Amino acid sequence: MVTVHEIPPQMRPTLLECMNKLKEIIILFRKFLDTEDYSYVEEAYRLNQEVKSNPEFLKFMSGYADLDNNIQAMYNMVKERGGDVDSLTHGKLSNQAVYIITRANIIYTGLEFRMKRMRKG
Repeated sequence: MVTVHEIPPQMRPTLLECMNKLKEIIILFRKFLDTEDYSYVEEAYRLNQEVKSNPEFLKFMSGYADLDNNIQAMYNMVKERGGDVDSLTHGKLSNQAVYIITRANIIYTGLEFRMKRMRKG
């Protein structure tokens, strides 16, 4: 019998793919902070849409709705301004990126914990 906290071994590839996509999102937002290149926000948004469209991924991730809302809001802000962002708005976007990275790392750590608890079967 599998409890709510355990994931059956056959779900391991799906869980790993989900973790990899989250890690890619984290990396893209770190690149945005390092380079101030808004194309990384757009790429992270596209990747997040892939994650969001996979119901198997969503089963694993507690707190994902908040992460998704923040990525969506940041993407919309960049899209509305066409990449022409003033300093104040850029500061807000940078703060938002840090929050997104933190939130994604928390979700990733939870997935990692679930992976370690996965029964070998």
